[in-house]
Amino acid sequence: MNLITKAKIFGEVKCHMYTIEWQKRGFHHVHILIWLKDSLHVHRVDDIISAEIPNPQDKDLFYIVTKQMVHGPCGSINPRSPCMKDGICTKRYPRHFFGFNVFSRKE
Repeated sequence: MNLITKAKIFGEVKCHMYTIEWQKRGFHHVHILIWLKDSLHVHRVDDIISAEIPNPQDKDLFYIVTKQMVHGPCGSINPRSPCMKDGICTKRYPRHFFGFNVFSRKE
């Protein structure tokens, strides 16, 4: 949060809020909501945020991430995936992307 709020990697922050959640399997993650002073261009986000699968040489970490935190492949390319039931992914993948701007509606 210091990188976002104090180092201003996305620009000046008007306000923010976040919550940290712990999953049943012990993994934690965070939900962050940030209001920026100026608009942020999508290409800047990809320059700063990324996710990588650990090096396979670290067998324990690689196994945990690939088995517990990565979904798929499933669907027609892997109908035997554990998430498949009656030919459909029980996790509703693949999902269609939808984007919206809550501040763009006209009043």
